[in-house]
Amino acid sequence: RMYGFTTLVEMYESWSSSKYLDKITVPLLTLNAADDPIIAPLCADIPINLACHQEKKIHVQTQCGGHLGLYKGGIIIPEGLSWMDTTLVEWFNAVLSLSKPEDSDDSDVWYSDDVSSD
Repeated sequence: RMYGFTTLVEMYESWSSSKYLDKITVPLLTLNAADDPIIAPLCADIPINLACHQEKKIHVQTQCGGHLGLYKGGIIIPEGLSWMDTTLVEWFNAVLSLSKPEDSDDSDVWYSDDVSSD
């Protein structure tokens, strides 16, 4: 018994944002690592089913990466940016480039191919 819930499933169902996902109408990218120790296996199918059954939804799942943003580099001293950070920047740039009018200037939008952590 934890936080007033009698089962783990009850806690996940209560706290899960999955009940709101079908209300999202803008492009959505979900990222997950299969070896995430925090996300229970019963929750793993939620973003996959969402991406399979709704437009503008994409799910990316890696075999490994853990829970904290899929860090790159060494285990003790990881790089400043995670795989999640760089993937999200690429995703936002792609979505923005698709929705950008042909004749607009780029002064109000940040586009970059360089997402290094210099």
